[in-house]
Amino acid sequence: MFKLGNIKFILLTFIFFVSTQNLLTKFRSLEPQEFFSSLLTQGHSEVDAVLVLVKNYRMSSKQIYSFLKTNKYPREKVYEIIREVCVVLKKEREEALLREQQRELFLREKLLPGLERIADGGEKIVYKGRFNNLDAAYLFYKLGTDFPIGMRREVIKQLLENIDFRFRNEIGALNLLSDFPNIINLYKSYDEDKVVILEYCPNSLDNFLKKGVVSTESKKRLISTILNGVFQMHSNNIVHNDLKPENIVFNDDLNAKIIDFCFAGHFDPEIGFYISPYRLGTAYYLAPEYFRYFAKNEGGEFIKTNDFGYTKSNDIFALGWVLNSVLTGESHITKFCRSNFMNIENINEFYGLDDYRSLIGVIDGASEFEIEMLELIKSCVSRNPELRPTIEEIRDRYEEVKIL
Repeated sequence: MFKLGNIKFILLTFIFFVSTQNLLTKFRSLEPQEFFSSLLTQGHSEVDAVLVLVKNYRMSSKQIYSFLKTNKYPREKVYEIIREVCVVLKKEREEALLREQQRELFLREKLLPGLERIADGGEKIVYKGRFNNLDAAYLFYKLGTDFPIGMRREVIKQLLENIDFRFRNEIGALNLLSDFPNIINLYKSYDEDKVVILEYCPNSLDNFLKKGVVSTESKKRLISTILNGVFQMHSNNIVHNDLKPENIVFNDDLNAKIIDFCFAGHFDPEIGFYISPYRLGTAYYLAPEYFRYFAKNEGGEFIKTNDFGYTKSNDIFALGWVLNSVLTGESHITKFCRSNFMNIENINEFYGLDDYRSLIGVIDGASEFEIEMLELIKSCVSRNPELRPTIEEIRDRYEEVKIL
């Protein structure tokens, strides 16, 4: 049973919420000063008025400080208001995180009994489980529960937008492609909770190649099925944008399947590229024509100059390095820099190269098949995107030389 005091509190909270929402709608077009004055006139406290300003105008504490000083508030009063606002915002953030944690725990208890955690990526946690009596990989995209309480709201907002962008990309691409034999199969997805359930393949190409010598027949099997996967994507106008050995998996029969479509996009054949507001891909696999993302402004800060138009040729550049790893057992990255791969100086130096052929692996006593494939790889990693072959041309050439 509710006590009378609880009912009054709920009613007052509701009235405040409704009045605030009405004010937000009514005064959304006003300048902050007019908005602030209107809230005070309506009887709201200074703290409540500042909270609305923070949420409606995305004002930082520094901006609020300047705003209140402009309104002739004494310094001590300014600090008092800002402290109270920070306390309220922190409490709201903690409550929101708790709600997300409770909801996520409920979802896991409901959907994912007997789960085994196998990986924790930047934007998602991966579990192994069962789905319809099949082994399955469960991808939980992060919802904000791992963000520190003190993290700036603008940063959290950007991270959540980026995670949502990646989730939408993954689902969009897999809904089109998952029936193909060399694309990971999508079993089910939960949009609201950002959960994706996929076919489970125990082996990654990256780990497989680290084990050592691979037979010629195994190389051919892997190369053939990898090329089929890229062909299946490009034939359906999907650009992957993050091809690398870590994003290729297979079962014991070496039938390769491409995974991780969170950077993927639909290629528009009429305009010739796929537009993204983000830089997509992994350094050293990302094609050099997109390296302008790392340009510095006059202040020495790294900036993104504009939206990017990704093409199928970007995938071909990355594919060349994947084929190089399969064929030679060597990574072009470790051949280029033995340590500190993600050091910006190393990355700048890599993308400053005029020719990437020296980074292609070497095979002692190479067979005729391997020699021809190395030549094909050279064309794939050309600095000039117009000189790179299409996936159709690569497959045709592979069919010609695989019997050698």
